[in-house]
Amino acid sequence: MRSVLLTAAFCSSILVPVPGTAQSPTKTKIWSGGLEAAASLYQGNTDQRTIFSKTELGRADSTMELHGSVSFGYADAARDSLPRAVTKRTWLATLAFDYRPHDAVSPFMFANYEASYEKRILDRVGIGAGAKAVVLGGKATEMNLSLAVLAERLRPTRLSADSSTRSAARWSGRVRFKHQFDPRLKFAHTTFWQPQVNDFERFTVNSTSELNLAVRGSTSFTLSYMSLYDSAARSRGALSNNDAQVLFGVKTGF
Repeated sequence: MRSVLLTAAFCSSILVPVPGTAQSPTKTKIWSGGLEAAASLYQGNTDQRTIFSKTELGRADSTMELHGSVSFGYADAARDSLPRAVTKRTWLATLAFDYRPHDAVSPFMFANYEASYEKRILDRVGIGAGAKAVVLGGKATEMNLSLAVLAERLRPTRLSADSSTRSAARWSGRVRFKHQFDPRLKFAHTTFWQPQVNDFERFTVNSTSELNLAVRGSTSFTLSYMSLYDSAARSRGALSNNDAQVLFGVKTGF
């Protein structure tokens, strides 16, 4: 099957960089955020289009770091003479609070929200706490590991074979890596592994890798690979346990 990935040029028209303002040397920027829009198109035996958007906002200093994000992903596909059908519709939201984030070991709290058509999830809500250890803390390269425990409640959609609400406790392990190749090019990777405390065969693995190329001011082009794996998705009626995609996008910060 022939597949073609096309950069979503239209994204740049909806992302307007916020003009910078002059600041005195003594003033430090505490709040920051970003907007991202991305898309991909696959052509061949199956025509599939995917769009993705993300909004981030955070506050950081030497004492605490607060970060929140909301993202939305959508995809549909058409095969042969069949009508176009929705294959993906996912909302993800996160909120995290780190205390003394620059220390070698620091505690944190977090909350997650997920709603996923393709994984038959009406909503999945989790809240937890843990600790983060900094492995590498250089200017160009950063790496940290974290371990946490969270309480989770999941409500499957009516498309699921069993739509009863389920609650579980999960371990949450995270690996985060960042590297700055030069002033314009940087790479970031994050992987979460979250098995149930009493059943390690029921787990989720969420992984995101992003290559970011700054082009003008706070605007950059991105190439991302996102993978969301849920070992219980097929038992809820999903077609697959794994959902992965490659996206081209535009990001602006403020």
